[in-house]
Amino acid sequence: MRLRRERPGEKVARVAQAGEATHRPVGFTVWVGIVLAATVGLVAVTVFPLRQYLNQRNDIATSRQHLEVITQENQHLASEVQALNTDAEIERVAREQYHLVKPGEDAYAILPPSAPASLPDQWPYNLVRAMLATKG
Repeated sequence: MRLRRERPGEKVARVAQAGEATHRPVGFTVWVGIVLAATVGLVAVTVFPLRQYLNQRNDIATSRQHLEVITQENQHLASEVQALNTDAEIERVAREQYHLVKPGEDAYAILPPSAPASLPDQWPYNLVRAMLATKG
């Protein structure tokens, strides 16, 4: 078997042909860079402000709900104030909360029953228990 020797010109041609498949012109690399920069710029210009817009829209909806609750509570309190400005309501609050009576009326307080006293079974307490049982 005899090895074939390449001529110097053949080797250069073969290397040039192999390099052509991987070698790209400088203009192509520039265009890829421009497209990549434009894509990053487009994301920065649209995605981040869009996210802020959606967050602000959510905050506005939450604030509107909160405002609605406060408005309803304010209306309820306004009607309560209007009711408290009547003589009948003032009298009712004075009687219930402050236990006031009109002149000439008598006020009575009914006390809750007291708990029965527990006395030991030793002298003299057994005599006291017997006396309380005959009175009751």
